[in-house]
Amino acid sequence: MEKQLGSLEISLPESFFVFTPGAIFGPAKQWPLEHFRTLATLLHNVFGDPILILGTEADVKSGAEISLGLDFVQNYCGQTSLSELLAILAKAKLLVGNDSGSMHLMSALQRPQIAIFGSTSPDWTAPINPNATVLSRNLSCSPCFSRTCRFAHYDCLKLIEPELVLEETLKLLTEKNQTEA
Repeated sequence: MEKQLGSLEISLPESFFVFTPGAIFGPAKQWPLEHFRTLATLLHNVFGDPILILGTEADVKSGAEISLGLDFVQNYCGQTSLSELLAILAKAKLLVGNDSGSMHLMSALQRPQIAIFGSTSPDWTAPINPNATVLSRNLSCSPCFSRTCRFAHYDCLKLIEPELVLEETLKLLTEKNQTEA
């Protein structure tokens, strides 16, 4: 992992959170960008740590929207290889991401993560990680397994409020610190 980190053109902070807002499957798997923005501010106010946004070239605009005007949020979408992504995740305090490839990478690393599910089922693809919290609203219309919301409301994602993610982050990191002590 250190070799991959050494090749990075970015310098990593000592302690940081990672957001991965993308999901190739479509918008029905993507937590709202404004929720990521709100969560970034909440996390920074509580922990003081910066947030790194990671993803592919397709996520550059999303990362820019989340980080706009927030000097503690760095958008590195499209700037890392898969091995560099893995190395960064291994150092992160916590990942907040959608049901996506990065979620499964963090699961393999057994590192703290919040996995957000919308149109898909955590019963089928939840991270197999004792340090994971899965958030899903289990609405009557979900899981629908669609790329877009047939009702155009995306409530399965919108109703997962940033304050809930913060609350779950606090629980997850408190439990992790207690088991390490």
